[in-house]
Amino acid sequence: MTNDLLFVYGSFSEGMVHFAKISNYILETFPAQVRGTIYQLEVGYPVLVDGGNDIVFGSVVKLKDADLLYKILDEFHGYSLTEPNKSLYLRSSFVANKVPSMEEIRVLGYTLNPVKLPRGATKISDGNWLRAMSEQPSILNTLTERHKGYIKKLAESDRRETIVYPLDVCRDLERMQIIVDKGRRFALTNLGKEVSRFI
Repeated sequence: MTNDLLFVYGSFSEGMVHFAKISNYILETFPAQVRGTIYQLEVGYPVLVDGGNDIVFGSVVKLKDADLLYKILDEFHGYSLTEPNKSLYLRSSFVANKVPSMEEIRVLGYTLNPVKLPRGATKISDGNWLRAMSEQPSILNTLTERHKGYIKKLAESDRRETIVYPLDVCRDLERMQIIVDKGRRFALTNLGKEVSRFI
């Protein structure tokens, strides 16, 4: 049976943008911490990289239907069981400590593949991603529904089709370096692709 304890942080934490993806699978939640290295992406959300000694706080969620949820989360995180080295994220087993008891438990969690760390990511020196997010809020907070709608359409397009959208929206996103003008069409930049994962 798959480990039904999942360590979550950042966008999968309660109240954050991706929590709804896991909320129906949760039986129990408790605060926990792990050791690792955490970076803040340009989009504003943190990513955990395995290795390192920073204390990273999050939660452990006990899951029902864990096997089904891991299939969903594997796809979302770009994790391939057959080719983990090419995956965007890795699904790893590691030790977490319950807070405040510090009891050690073995959990699963998603850590960014270190070779996929974006150039614009900055290390959060003390591991405190909540503080870092309060100091540099997510870029999503600056986007309107029209912006998000266009980003979604670009992310879902086959790259050959031209998506017509109001020029003011396109220029806003271009100024934010989320899209780039490719001559006859707009395309998502690397930052834009990152943003689309959080919409």
